[in-house]
Amino acid sequence: GNRHDAGVLGESGLLTQLQQHMHLPYGQPYALFGDPACPLSPYIQKGFTGAAVTPQQRLFNARTSSARQCVEWSFGDATVYWALARLCITKIRDVQALWARVPKMQEKEREVEREI
Repeated sequence: GNRHDAGVLGESGLLTQLQQHMHLPYGQPYALFGDPACPLSPYIQKGFTGAAVTPQQRLFNARTSSARQCVEWSFGDATVYWALARLCITKIRDVQALWARVPKMQEKEREVEREI
């Protein structure tokens, strides 16, 4: 969209909810994978940067990038589905409005026929 993910995350209150409620049984927090612009925290993980990235860090980057990409594609699909659903609802309402006018149109037709 036109708003950056990090800004939306900050406004959402999700980090506070994660801090308060989302811990694994042994105390480790659940973490989200963010893009490079997100702040790094125990609750948000992101890829390693810099010239001295190790092979293990590259593997971590590749795997988290793949997971993030899958989630982003899913959100993209959901956005399309919601837009389609919204369009269908609008069209259904248009048809319902027209259908509601049919009896009045039929009555007008009968009046015109009577006058002829």
